[in-house]
Amino acid sequence: MTLRMAGSHFSLTSRRPGVRVGEFAQSWMKSKKLKLDPATARTYADALDRHILPTFGNLYYDAVTPTDVQKWVDEAIVNGWKTPVTEEERAYSPHSVKIWFRTFRTMTRDAVYLLELKRDPTLRISFPELPEREESNSLTPVQLGAFLEAMREKYPQHYALVVLLAYTGLRFCHASALRWEDWNEEEGVLRIRRTHVRGEVGPVSRKKRAPKEYPGASRS
Repeated sequence: MTLRMAGSHFSLTSRRPGVRVGEFAQSWMKSKKLKLDPATARTYADALDRHILPTFGNLYYDAVTPTDVQKWVDEAIVNGWKTPVTEEERAYSPHSVKIWFRTFRTMTRDAVYLLELKRDPTLRISFPELPEREESNSLTPVQLGAFLEAMREKYPQHYALVVLLAYTGLRFCHASALRWEDWNEEEGVLRIRRTHVRGEVGPVSRKKRAPKEYPGASRS
């Protein structure tokens, strides 16, 4: 989670002028370390390292304008992005670009206060309207039944997890963190106590909340 802006000595407690975006980002991420769940922290760090700092890192924060930000958004959507590791051109969806922008906007709002910036360059940034999906992306009961039968036959090792996801609507991160003690057979209740993200198990985060209890099937 180390940002690629080494040698920074800026502190969030200082309000000196002429702070570069990369300098602020280093200290900003350190200040968020105990406040963010691991998944959100990784999302922020990835957006900063791969997409935000290559464009804005060396600019002084008070010199960044809404025009700069809008141009960055537009070019990312229209032209894609060249990844710093492989130098390969990739096309990104407006949804992906919005994730990077929200990270930059969140950090910039803190910068406006802490650096006493005269303006917020992330205001009034627009994104193209996406066409509405004409077809439903959910399975009909008949399709779901056929899908589950195929899972039972071809992938029996995953069948129980897929059935659980299908009939409860649980996120994968919550379902994959379940333990036997989370199921109370006498009460017929499944309790959600933790989340599983990229191999790490921890408490349910504020961002990915789930109902604490799911009732089981009635025995009557």
